[in-house]
Amino acid sequence: MKAPPGEPCLDLRTTLETLRPILESLWARGYRVLLYAEGNWDAHLSAFAELPDRSIIFHVDRSDPFLAHKVLGHKFCISGGLPNTLLARGTQDEVRDACK
Repeated sequence: MKAPPGEPCLDLRTTLETLRPILESLWARGYRVLLYAEGNWDAHLSAFAELPDRSIIFHVDRSDPFLAHKVLGHKFCISGGLPNTLLARGTQDEVRDACK
């Protein structure tokens, strides 16, 4: 079944019920998790906000980094913000322009 346009096609809250104990176990042992959010996860940011404070570093690939910071920045470190395709295939000037 395909989700309607603009609606998430994944119930991330169900997935996080499985992921949460794993993250909490790693966190309790002193590890930090770099959660690489490949693609655009804007529709799911509020679900990620349900994870324990400081339990992940949320790496933004194609999500809006400003929206990710607004929703998650009070709980997690936010990294990234540039698409990997730009970093891999873009010119130096294109990457610099995207950072402005």
